[in-house]
Amino acid sequence: MTTQKAIQKTFAEIRQSVSGKYVERTDLIDCILFTLLAKQNGCVIGTPGIAKSAVLRGITSLLQEPCFSVLLTKTTMPEEVVGMLDFDSATKGVQKRNITGYLPEAKVGFFDEIWKASSAIRNAMLTIINERVFRNGAEEIDLPLWSCWAASNEYPQSEEDAAMWDRFLVRLEVKEIQETENFRSLLTNTNNAKLEVSDEVKALLKSGIIEKAQQEVKNLPISNEVIDSYEELRIILRNAGVVPSDRRWLASLDMVKSLAYLRGKSQAEKADMSVLENILWEVPEQKETVKGIIMKLVAPFKHMIYNSVQECDDILSNLDGTAGSNLEGIKKINSLIADVKVIMEQDEITPEEMKYAKYVANQFEKKAGVLGSEMLSRKAKKR
Repeated sequence: MTTQKAIQKTFAEIRQSVSGKYVERTDLIDCILFTLLAKQNGCVIGTPGIAKSAVLRGITSLLQEPCFSVLLTKTTMPEEVVGMLDFDSATKGVQKRNITGYLPEAKVGFFDEIWKASSAIRNAMLTIINERVFRNGAEEIDLPLWSCWAASNEYPQSEEDAAMWDRFLVRLEVKEIQETENFRSLLTNTNNAKLEVSDEVKALLKSGIIEKAQQEVKNLPISNEVIDSYEELRIILRNAGVVPSDRRWLASLDMVKSLAYLRGKSQAEKADMSVLENILWEVPEQKETVKGIIMKLVAPFKHMIYNSVQECDDILSNLDGTAGSNLEGIKKINSLIADVKVIMEQDEITPEEMKYAKYVANQFEKKAGVLGSEMLSRKAKKR
């Protein structure tokens, strides 16, 4: 089995295990796995109690590698992140730390409530997560760190947060469970799956498959089409008032290559630029703008379907609860289903776009079914 096939199998099992326990979190799971291969960092934002931290800890628990996590507060000390000062060294006038079990020895780092960290903690973290080096006394150590993720209930609020926010290449916002069936699953505890992978995947992880794959991702070629599309995207985003830094543009290529690699490709292609929607925005107000621009550029059929999703949301929000309104809503949603099926028949549609189209069509059918059930329920009550 090639390294590429092996990592595909490994990450597929991790994804299946974690998504089986934490529903509607596949976007977060995928982003974490992409950053592991790209050796990049990410931050997840969302209200309390929606499994942000649980997903991160769930994935790290399956990796069988040294991981470091900490819940940050205003009073958290640097010693709780990078290790206690070594007493024997201190008596000799050297500020050396005992880093065993702390962030400098970890492959994956996780910081919960990142914006509550003091300036001392942030200063200790910045060089580690960006440059992967740590100065311990007179010695500068190259760190084994693959990726750092942070979680918070809120977006950064001050200028003081800017430097740390910039270090997180991937930024993802998650929301509470949206689908009724998944919410019922949560309430009935039917999604209480145990996190585990097969013995084969455990053996692959022990063999160092992730580090082998990281090297192959680093060396993965980038097609000229990607470079041309980057130039075009830069102009479009700038015209929309979105100006990512040069460092962000360059680092984003690692994520494009990571996605291409996990899709089994021998080079990064234009379609793999879809991962940029969680990278190139700076403030929350830019998210939907960036998402729409990138989707239209790299996945035009998905963009058309996405517009249908937004139209469906508008239809549902304008219903007044009457039978006539529901009937009109069903007709409009059925029309959207027909539009999506036309898109599915296009020869140029990519496998990723086809997967999205099938998912959306299925969701539309469910929504139309709910409206129909409500109409039948009202009729039965009148009798």
